[in-house]
Amino acid sequence: MADTTDSLIFANKLQIHYWFRDKSHTMDALVHNKCERELLEITKAIATLCGAEIKLETEPSAKGGLKCWITIIPKSEKKTPPSKIALVTTMVNAVLATPMHTSVSHIAGQLIDSRFADNEVTEEQKEQIRFDIAHLKSEAEGKIQGLDQSNLLKKRRSNFYDVLSKYKKMKSISVVMTDAFRKPITEEQMVTREGFKNFILSSDHLKPIVLENVLIEIVSPVLAKGKYKWKGVYNGSLISFSMKSEEFISLVQ
Repeated sequence: MADTTDSLIFANKLQIHYWFRDKSHTMDALVHNKCERELLEITKAIATLCGAEIKLETEPSAKGGLKCWITIIPKSEKKTPPSKIALVTTMVNAVLATPMHTSVSHIAGQLIDSRFADNEVTEEQKEQIRFDIAHLKSEAEGKIQGLDQSNLLKKRRSNFYDVLSKYKKMKSISVVMTDAFRKPITEEQMVTREGFKNFILSSDHLKPIVLENVLIEIVSPVLAKGKYKWKGVYNGSLISFSMKSEEFISLVQ
């Protein structure tokens, strides 16, 4: 049996590394908490997109700037297998490392394929990794494209980098996926301060997503008059949407 502990299938932790200009190991608590909130909301949104029921845990930081780990744990291993947890971890990594004008789904695909670049594994390990990657791609089908379409993810990512850009001592940030023992599984993705602007939205007004001839299961209709969002299930994910049909709104009311 090959040792597959370095396989992407075991990725359930994200190491977030904050690098500072003064080479210190401390960070303003309010700034850190704001960043953590955006990270958690991004992870929760992606878990919903993937249909994964998860819990999130944080671990103590380590030296070298400021390192912290977010661990993604299934609420039920029967309902949420390791492959789905690995998919959520991969997609969060991709969102954090992808600037606005680059496809997040493309970066996520590269991360899934990245283990083939490791020449130190045996042929038996490569075969297991090949199997794991095929399984992850199967899990990702129909979901990974949603990363580029989600205005919520764009806004949360923008908030995250906006907070960092206003923190003067911040030099750069990096993110890497690890296994349960904090062993890196993917290469570290680095974003320097000069690149923060490429992740920040220039306006809070995001272009709406327009879909035609789709089936949405209505979960929460709007019964009161006003510009409120309806909630429904689309492609297995809970979404908010605007109902434009006045006739249908009148019938519901």
